[in-house]
Amino acid sequence: MDNTISALDLELLMEKENINIIDVRDENEFKRGHIKNSINIPLKNIEEKCIDFKEDETYYIICKSGMRSSRACQFLCNSKNFKAINLDGGIMSWKGELVTD
Repeated sequence: MDNTISALDLELLMEKENINIIDVRDENEFKRGHIKNSINIPLKNIEEKCIDFKEDETYYIICKSGMRSSRACQFLCNSKNFKAINLDGGIMSWKGELVTD
């Protein structure tokens, strides 16, 4: 089982420090609204794109409801030894501002 964080806790953490937020929704979903400073890496591309991740950093993974991000977290933690934390409830649980490109 992967680690999770609530939307409120993630928002509070963002106020204190710069964190790595990876949004694994597809590009069209991301463009319709995403958390500021998040990086879009669709789930299907996570394996090839995670080569740029750093082992000493934590990655907060989000999707629409928490299912795709949970799979991404399992892959990143179990297969690649990265520290990945899933946003519980996904972007649907997010009460903060969303930005569009």
